[in-house]
Amino acid sequence: MKPTLLFITNRFVIGGPAFHVADLARRLQSDFDVFIIGGEAAKGEMNNLTIFYGLKNEPILLPDFSRRFNLINDIKSYFSIKKYIRQLNPLIVHTHTGKPGVLGRYAAYKLNVKVIVHTYHGHLFRGYFNSFLTKWIIWLDRKMVRYSSAIIALTQNQKKDLVEIFQIAPAEKVHIILPGLQIERFGFKEKAREKFRHRFHIDAQCLALGIVGRLVDIKNVKLFLRGIKMLRKEGFRVKGIVVGDGPEKRHLKDYCLSLGLSFAEFSVGTQDESVIFTSWQKDLTKVYSGLDGLALTSENEGAPYSLMEAQLIGLPIIASKVGGVEDIVLDKETGLLFESEAEFFQHLRLWASDADLRKKLASNAQNFARKTFNADRMALETQNLYEKLIMSKPS
Repeated sequence: MKPTLLFITNRFVIGGPAFHVADLARRLQSDFDVFIIGGEAAKGEMNNLTIFYGLKNEPILLPDFSRRFNLINDIKSYFSIKKYIRQLNPLIVHTHTGKPGVLGRYAAYKLNVKVIVHTYHGHLFRGYFNSFLTKWIIWLDRKMVRYSSAIIALTQNQKKDLVEIFQIAPAEKVHIILPGLQIERFGFKEKAREKFRHRFHIDAQCLALGIVGRLVDIKNVKLFLRGIKMLRKEGFRVKGIVVGDGPEKRHLKDYCLSLGLSFAEFSVGTQDESVIFTSWQKDLTKVYSGLDGLALTSENEGAPYSLMEAQLIGLPIIASKVGGVEDIVLDKETGLLFESEAEFFQHLRLWASDADLRKKLASNAQNFARKTFNADRMALETQNLYEKLIMSKPS
């Protein structure tokens, strides 16, 4: 009989943590009886259970389990998680992201689960909340380490944050396992490019620069829009493609107008709009095929899946040098990293004016990503860590 492995993650939505858990689960179910607990999509997101295809056990959706703090719902979610842990009796509980990491680890600890692992896909210690709340979150995460057999960081810089900068956990407890993707899903498709560009009225001579993610303040999409404004003002034929949704969308549309940028939503519009808001797209491989570059302007990040996916397709990257970005994009080899608005604008000009540079970055990006971001390797390293932790625990 296979031992039970229980994953607890935040939301069953289009996004890095959900893909990460799904890819792990598919590869580990030959050795474990794998179950996944997750929550509802937040406002501006969409549930997408199709991510979890090929699993023997259907994901367990907790309707009250959401990313927003709600004391009553969070207490309900905690007791629901406890109920499932009792029923499933897992050998391993592996939590992902912030709230699941708190509720899931504590519930597993209280029920004497043998191995408790937590993966940081980013953190909330910088740029999200006021100083009081940030200090409380740091205190809480430090406390949660006591209930953890091991912590997984997705990049070297993330481990540095956890161990040295914010002193969340001792170095010996933090293990780096780079994220991996199902590489065969990602390949440039000419027909997909033609269809995407036709749908959003992007002609062959126009450069399309995309940004992907939930539309919230921390993603700093306004900087992206200022970059599109600068390029168009300097005479470059370029459109900004904003892929995603969220609470900041209405403000971003107002911001476009304040910059003098016209915009279209979905596929409504003509060929004249400067910015296109596509909302969420289920198949991002088709989106990446239609772009000429991908930007990331976030003020804080973990290990953004969009950058890994885009590199696998063969897209040049222009990204802020934050969090684990330096570990998944090679500066001046697979992309251009920046630390200031002026440097971002400089990189945009280079990208827009130099076709040879775009071609070189794209080729390097694809080669690097295919060697580095492999889901089979990620699963093997994760399983090796599980086995080490199981052997270290008394029976």
